[in-house]
Amino acid sequence: MVTARGRIHDRTFQGPLARESSAAPLRVQSFLDSAGNSIVIGTSITDLDLASFASILAGTIHGEEINKLRVLIVLPDQVGPECGGEQGVVACYYADDPNRLYSGQIVIPSAHPDLHHAIVHEYGHHMDNQLANFGHLGGCDYGQDGSRRWFFVRDAYDDLTRHSGCTRQVAYGKLLGEVFAEDFVAYNGIDEWFTSDFPPPTARMLDAMDADIKRPFTPRRRHFRGSMLAGYYRGRWLTFDAPVFLTLRLRGPRRADFDLSLMAQGRRRPIARSRRPRSVERITIFLNPGRYRVDVVGYAGRGRYRLVANVQ
Repeated sequence: MVTARGRIHDRTFQGPLARESSAAPLRVQSFLDSAGNSIVIGTSITDLDLASFASILAGTIHGEEINKLRVLIVLPDQVGPECGGEQGVVACYYADDPNRLYSGQIVIPSAHPDLHHAIVHEYGHHMDNQLANFGHLGGCDYGQDGSRRWFFVRDAYDDLTRHSGCTRQVAYGKLLGEVFAEDFVAYNGIDEWFTSDFPPPTARMLDAMDADIKRPFTPRRRHFRGSMLAGYYRGRWLTFDAPVFLTLRLRGPRRADFDLSLMAQGRRRPIARSRRPRSVERITIFLNPGRYRVDVVGYAGRGRYRLVANVQ
């Protein structure tokens, strides 16, 4: 069992700063984990054994996303300059482009009393960069927005919506990406938890993180087409295993009047409706995991329609 010694003070970056971070390391080695994934580690420190660092990463919960990670090991007094010049920074993570790419780089010191904790914490940022939550909605980027199921379970306990965030105005310990990274440390079984602005994660929070990693939430869009007559309806089922923001858009013939309703499985009444004149309808709603039926209802007229379900 590894016990964390204290809070990891780190930084995360994106895009241009990542590309300008440092010169290429003089030595790069590639290691393989038990599944054949590559762990690429570089350094300019002479005679530094990189195998022990690879072993920590191989033992961190991960999947194929580790192939998209570069690790740079520098002397302890070089971490600050490499990570933006801030004093006291133990390590940092650079997302190459957190809105388009899954790749990134960890910068870690060659020695530190809490090295294992630091490495796993930084890998938590890399894992965050793989998982969708709010990055595609704006505000946060993919590398600092946590993951979908984890967020809503933690939000129910700690009101992250009000007390956390991802802008420069948010205190370090309340940054959404830092809370996720430290919860990822707990998910890996490292004892103690040091983001004191929030309590340690519960078993439900870690279960939600586990589900996000094993079954990632993916924003998607579905298109449906069909024909409708007045007095009839057509239902289509949508199933969600994570909380979602759903937008439904219906467009039908100008001379017809088609309506839109949303039903939860087991409910007798719609949870949302759109009944505007003509056949241009829209429903926007937040939904918990479950099965839902989208009904296109023919109120007047006839003709073909198009239905778009945007899952975010």
